[in-house]
Amino acid sequence: MKPYYQDDAVTIYHGNSLEIAPTLTGIDCVLTDPPYGVRARTGGKGKTRKHLHDYGVHNDSEDFVRDSVVPLLSKFIGKCPVVVTPGSKNVWFFPRPETLGGFYHPAASGMTHWGFLDFDPILFYGRDPRVGKTITPCTYRLTEAPPRNGHPCPRPVSAWSWLVQKVSIEGQTILDPFAGSGTTGRCAKDLWR
Repeated sequence: MKPYYQDDAVTIYHGNSLEIAPTLTGIDCVLTDPPYGVRARTGGKGKTRKHLHDYGVHNDSEDFVRDSVVPLLSKFIGKCPVVVTPGSKNVWFFPRPETLGGFYHPAASGMTHWGFLDFDPILFYGRDPRVGKTITPCTYRLTEAPPRNGHPCPRPVSAWSWLVQKVSIEGQTILDPFAGSGTTGRCAKDLWR
């Protein structure tokens, strides 16, 4: 399979992650923010968020998450550390994690039937690569707004840099099978992964 882009630090494949990811070798860690029902989100006062568009041909329905995303990530659980931000709506479709962490949003990140959503779960599977070195928290307080780059739900670089450092050490290879706007790849490259 020919990479879409490749340099000394990053290799990007453009295609179906369900077909590509299982063929890759040398993976030290999986860190991903898969699609999780963006089309179903609502804004304040129950209005649909018009600025959140489809992922193009990518399906982000609950069925896709349960039937495709979870089985793909489950292939890596037990083989290397796997860290996933599933979104609160679909968190229950994933296997029980070793540890539950999260991003705390003091200004809230959306609306639910119970009120403002101010916490996004992070599921940690496997063993912390820093065991015996540095103990760090499993939660992160978001203070930076995500970039406006055309993606329906980009992640702030500061938060993703924290997560890349939390789940890997320099020189390791990180797989992000749902690359979205490319924040994982950028942070991994910036942090010598």
